[in-house]
Amino acid sequence: MLKALNQIVNQMERQLGPGNSLALELTQILDVSIDTAYRRLRGQSQFSLSELCLLSEHFKFSLDDVINGHPVSRNFHFNRLYEDEHAFSNYLMAITEELERLRKSNGSITFVASELPISQSFQDSLLRRFKVFYWQKVILGQSWMKGIRFGEGFQLGEHSLNYTDRLMSTYHALQKQEIWTEETLDDTLRQVVYCKEGGLFEDHIQLKLIRDALLQLLDRIERDLEHHSELKSNALKFYVCSTELGNNIVLMDFGDRSKAFVKFNTFNTLSTDYAEFCNEIERMVDANLKKSVEISGKSDVIRYQFFETLRNKVCRVLD
Repeated sequence: MLKALNQIVNQMERQLGPGNSLALELTQILDVSIDTAYRRLRGQSQFSLSELCLLSEHFKFSLDDVINGHPVSRNFHFNRLYEDEHAFSNYLMAITEELERLRKSNGSITFVASELPISQSFQDSLLRRFKVFYWQKVILGQSWMKGIRFGEGFQLGEHSLNYTDRLMSTYHALQKQEIWTEETLDDTLRQVVYCKEGGLFEDHIQLKLIRDALLQLLDRIERDLEHHSELKSNALKFYVCSTELGNNIVLMDFGDRSKAFVKFNTFNTLSTDYAEFCNEIERMVDANLKKSVEISGKSDVIRYQFFETLRNKVCRVLD
C-alpha cells in the first residue's frame, strides 16, 4: 500500500507541474496545516479514507490503486447529467480543464472518430447549438426543454460559451490527430433526421441551415488539410480508415501517462488513466492507423474522394 501511495503522490505532483507545491495544495483540499500536509507526504502519518476520497475526486485517480495495489478492476470517472440543470456547463468545464492540463504538459490528443467529434462540430456556432439542443432535449429529456424547438431562439448561456471558446482555443494549440471513416457523420445525420421527423425544428429553414453548416464544415477541413504543410506544427493530422472504428474514443498522451475517454450515452464519456486499459487503447489506435491513409498535406485524390463522398451523403440525407 505504501508503494501505491508513493505512486499517487508522484501522480499528483506531475499534475500540478513544476514550481507548484503539493503540500500547499493539500492544505486547501484537505483543510489541514502545512505541517500535517508534509507529514502525510513523507509517510510519517497516514491519509484518512475521507482525505483519500477528496484527493481522488480532485486529482482523478482511483482509490483501488491505493487500497488494492493491483486490482483486477479499476474505477472510471463520468459526468452526472440527469440530476444537474448545469450539466452541460459542468461537462464543458471538465473537458476544457483536462485539455488545458494536456497543453501544459505538451501532450497530444487522438480522436478515434466513429462519429463527428466536438473538436470539429463545436467550431461552428450552429452545429454547436444543435448538438447541445439534441443532447438536452432528446437524450437527457430535461424538463425545462419541454415545448422548446430548435431555432434562433435556442442559444447557449454565457457560461457555456466561455468554456466552449476556451476548449476550442486549447484544442487548436495541441498536437492532434483524428481518424475518420465514411460513417463518421452518420450519427449526426440521424440526429438531424430525428428532429425533422419529430417536429423539433422551429421551421423548415433550420434543416437547410444545418445541412449547409455540415457542408461548410467538410469544406473547411478539406481546405485546411490541403494546406497542412503551410500551417503551424500543431496542425491536425487526419487519417481515413478503411474499416469500421467500433467505438468513439479520445486518447490523451501526457508524456508520462495516458488518459482514455470512451463514449456512452451519446455525448457523455467514461474516462480512466488506468495504464493497462490505456495501453490497450493505444494498441487499438495503432491498429487503426495501420489500416488508414493520412490525407493531411498528401494523397490529394483520396482526400477529394473522401470529402466528396461525405458531401454527397449529407445532400442525399438532408435534401
